[in-house]
Formats: sequence, C-alpha cells, structure tokens
Amino acid sequence: MIIFVPLAWLLSVTVTAGLQKIASPDPRIGFLSHAKALESKRLALEQGIEDARATGDAKKLTSAEKAMRDNRVLRFNQYLDAVVAGTFLALVAAIVILCLYEWLLLLARHRKPTLTETVPVWLPDYALAEGRPTNLAGLAALALPLLKELSGESEFERARQKEAIVCNCEHNSIAVANDARAERERALYVKVTEARYKSIRRCC
Repeated sequence: MIIFVPLAWLLSVTVTAGLQKIASPDPRIGFLSHAKALESKRLALEQGIEDARATGDAKKLTSAEKAMRDNRVLRFNQYLDAVVAGTFLALVAAIVILCLYEWLLLLARHRKPTLTETVPVWLPDYALAEGRPTNLAGLAALALPLLKELSGESEFERARQKEAIVCNCEHNSIAVANDARAERERALYVKVTEARYKSIRRCC
C-alpha cells in the first residue's frame, strides 16, 4: 500500500492538469478555449485586411496580414497542443489499465511474480576473485603514477624524452657538458611548468 498512495496522487494531479489544459473554459488555461477565442478574432482580422487593401496603405496591409498569419499559427498550435496532451493522457490511462490487470493476476495467484527480466547468469569464481578489493601494494602502485601526474613530474619526463636531452662529449669536457645539460633541463622544466599553469589544462 505504500506505493499506491503516491501513485494515486501523481495520477490525480497529472490527469487533472491534462484535462484542464485541454478543456478548461478559461482561454488562459485551456487549449481548445484559447483556439476558440482566436477563431472569434479571425473575422475582424480578415475585415482589417480588406480595409487596408481598400485604403491602399501598404504598411497597414502588411501589419494586418502579419496579424492574420500569427492568428492562424497560434490556432494551429493550440489544436496541436490539445492533441498531444490528449495522447499523453491516453498513454497514461493505458499504462495504468495494464498495470491493474497485472496486479490483479498476481493477487489472484494466476501468475507467478517474475523478479528478473531474463535468466540470471552468475559470474565464475575467478571473476569474483578479480573483483575483490585491491590490497595495499596494489593501491600504492596505483597511487604513485597518480601523484606523479598531479605533481607534473610525469609531464616533465615526457618533455625530456621528447626533447632528447643528451650531452655532446666529443666537443666539450664532461663538466661543461653536465652544466649545459642541467641548464637545458632547468629551461625545459620552466617551460613545462609555465605551460601547465598558464594554459587551460590547469586544474585550478
């Protein structure tokens, strides 16, 4: 009974609102009454077009024809909205009737309750073992690459591999080559860091 109370409330609100939107006598609410009110203005609009043609005022004729087109479009929209709302109400009624039929069969024990849509397929034991929580070593192995990505170290290492920083020992001494390599690495680090924090890739 717990689900029937909110179901009855939703149905009453939905059906009442749908019927009011279709058949309310207030043109501000009902689609059909609004279409009827627009229809009553059609003769006056047609007369306005005839008067504008008789006077030869092009601006007035254009305005009268536009008002006539707007009236026609609005009337069509009101009838279309009424049809759509009626279709939705018919679908709601069909769903409720089918559900009531199923519920009555279940309550009368003429049908067994089916709790699954298809035959259940159970996972093998090895799949369950793979889905168990990761141990501490696995968590640490996952956390280390994540920390390197967050700190920017991984991005710097990728940049170093791309730039292929090597020392040229044929023309320079080992000390000079090490100093040059360190200077290039510092410049590359500054470049990667500025690109990280000044571009749209930054997280904050």
